[in-house]
Amino acid sequence: MIHIKPTETRLASILNDHMNVQWRIQIPEVVACDQGYFLHWPDFKVDWKKRKTGAFTYEWETSFKYAQSQMEFGHRDNRGNPLTPTMLQGLRLRVGVRPDRDKVDLTIELQNTSDGVFRGVWAEGGCFQHQSQEFIDDRYERTCIKTEKGLVSLNKTDRSMEIRCAYVFYAEDYENPMVRRYEWFWGRSNVRPTSALIATQDISGKFAVGIGYEHAFLILQNSNSHHCMHSAPYFGTLNPKEKCLRRGVILFGEDAEELFKRFDELGFQQRCR
Repeated sequence: MIHIKPTETRLASILNDHMNVQWRIQIPEVVACDQGYFLHWPDFKVDWKKRKTGAFTYEWETSFKYAQSQMEFGHRDNRGNPLTPTMLQGLRLRVGVRPDRDKVDLTIELQNTSDGVFRGVWAEGGCFQHQSQEFIDDRYERTCIKTEKGLVSLNKTDRSMEIRCAYVFYAEDYENPMVRRYEWFWGRSNVRPTSALIATQDISGKFAVGIGYEHAFLILQNSNSHHCMHSAPYFGTLNPKEKCLRRGVILFGEDAEELFKRFDELGFQQRCR
């Protein structure tokens, strides 16, 4: 059985009884567009609600107070240089996390509540963090993505930052203003994924877990203290009052190959160019 335990913030714990393993997810960690950020870190309080469907949901809307707090937070790069983000208002966020027998269904809905147009909108679909030693992959040798050559362990891919990496489906997406802004942290690779799923095998080889979204344009993996994986859905242009929903999933199984097959069977569409 899978249990979801939300906190007072965007973080929720995920427990899998069968595997006797725990994760947590911050969903989403970032929401941005070509003009700037709507949502950033550090975390803040949200009001999770339990629905009859078994899903846990929350809603959040940008505000001047939040934007101001982010401008004053003092984001810095690895050299200590200030990285004050451009914070935007006019967006409503709705998040859903629903446990199932061998998966967790994820939804992120964005609505443009302003009178302007937001272009190149995307969300980091959840900082999915291993919390049990069995899945922590410091050398990123048990974590894989799918490419034209099949499943590839991340230690077999070139990574400019080694300990962490951003993988995009199209090389030009490294020029996305918000992706480029944090290349000093996430780096890049010449390897192109062909699936939006990223998966990790446990040390014993008995279990695997993966996260993926429809219309994803970016996959992230970090082997520092977060031990996290990300799949980032793309929303494109949001016109005034327009809504757009993206579905994602966390899959549990016995091996990574099985998870990629199940993910393909979901019929999630790839990002439209």
